Amino acid sequence: MSTSEDVIRAIFDADAATLVLYARTWIDRPDAEEAVQDAFAKLMLQSPAPDDPRAWLFRVVRNDAMTRLRTARRRHRLSLRWFAGPRDTRDEDPGLIRAAGPGSADAERASSALAGLREELREVVVLRIWAGLSLERIAGLLGSSPPTVHRRYREALSQMKQSMEQPCPTNP
Repeated sequence: MSTSEDVIRAIFDADAATLVLYARTWIDRPDAEEAVQDAFAKLMLQSPAPDDPRAWLFRVVRNDAMTRLRTARRRHRLSLRWFAGPRDTRDEDPGLIRAAGPGSADAERASSALAGLREELREVVVLRIWAGLSLERIAGLLGSSPPTVHRRYREALSQMKQSMEQPCPTNP
């Protein structure tokens, strides 16, 4: 039995923006939106329906985003080789998350703190806070143990707190 249109519509209304935010951990907005659309299209074709369609969508979006990121990095490296000769691009990250929009200084500092986290820490924070997934669900999604996810979550929050407690730089 496939997932009903009403269930898919309800999940889309509740989680589409969060799924795009999650995909933006790795890729830019247009690709993130496309990855989410593709995931919902795949969900409609699933038979039998996944036990937890929401968690299934997060996994599909993550896999698609990772594939798109690898493809973008490979194309980038090839274009650099072709036009500019060899160059090391391993540290470039074309799709850092922008969790908080412009506005308050706190939102900007939180966004900056989140963007400064290592990828595996940032991913856990987005899944826990924005997607509202339990640490056990996140562990299943990432293929990690719950204690590992819990440790990453605590470490991420600690690093963000430390980063946000530092005073803003001032111009002399």
